[in-house]
Amino acid sequence: LEFPIVIMPFCDWDLEPKVGSILWTEPQTEPYNQVRMFPVRYSNRLEETHFFGDFMEEKVMSYLDNLNILYVALTRPEYRLYLLCPFAERKNEAIAVRPKISTSGELVNWILQHEIGGEAWNEQGNYFEYGEKLTYSEILAKETRKKHAPKANEETEDIAPDLLEDWGEVIKIRTHAERFSYKKRMEQEEKQAIGNLIHAALQLVKTPKDIPQAVEVLYEKGEIPVEQKNEFLNRLNLIISHPDAADWFSPKWKVKTEMEIISERGKIMRPDRIIFAGNEVCIIDYKTGIPHEKDILQMKGYLKAMKKMNYAHAKAFLYYLGEGRVEEVSLA
Repeated sequence: LEFPIVIMPFCDWDLEPKVGSILWTEPQTEPYNQVRMFPVRYSNRLEETHFFGDFMEEKVMSYLDNLNILYVALTRPEYRLYLLCPFAERKNEAIAVRPKISTSGELVNWILQHEIGGEAWNEQGNYFEYGEKLTYSEILAKETRKKHAPKANEETEDIAPDLLEDWGEVIKIRTHAERFSYKKRMEQEEKQAIGNLIHAALQLVKTPKDIPQAVEVLYEKGEIPVEQKNEFLNRLNLIISHPDAADWFSPKWKVKTEMEIISERGKIMRPDRIIFAGNEVCIIDYKTGIPHEKDILQMKGYLKAMKKMNYAHAKAFLYYLGEGRVEEVSLA
């Protein structure tokens, strides 16, 4: 779980339990041990009571849990990390003993100012900056290269020793590799990525007027480079203006995208688009790859489930975007 840039705007949560919260203890001394569990309110006054052990365990575990949260935030970014915490003024004099640290912000302040500090700490701006700051374009370029890089096989198996004796009969060298060519793999991955983007955009589109906003949303998420926005917008307009599909994007329909349908057997199905207008119901699925028989079976499953819900006039359509072809599916 990595992200190019992580921003944590409120790095100032408490590390220990909230004072006054209920702490359930297991008393070991008389007369409290007559009950299996005993509730007390959390506070430092418990240090001087029979509940000291439970108090310290709760405090330590709370610190551990909250430090783990901070650890997760600090280890997720790939290129940039922004932590925003309340500023704690740095003391000029030497500090022999660390002050009490009770929040994540106090911990970050102490470490950056006193444990690391140095030239990375900016006294005038009161901020810590370290490392190489890549520009957005450089980050985008790295992400693009990483996305299209060939992936090594993750699963390996040991070769049985007896096979090594006749390895020439077992291992064959392929002299041509069109099936496994890097170029072809890149083309396939690019087509799949574009298909996923189109699906994501069409989920946001109810009528043609929604297309510019849908493209803008994907651009803001970093899914579409700025130089491809117009091209992607034109492609979406072309998709929804298909003669057999244009009516699906008319304002007359009530639109549900990725709506869950639960079959009689409890199977959850999610058609790309279901539209309603009076007694009319249309189920639409977009396909970016080549047609398969399983596409028909999938649509029939949607159609059966809708008819079981008393949508007797429901219709189902497959829209093969690559071919620009719409196919109606029936139960007959």
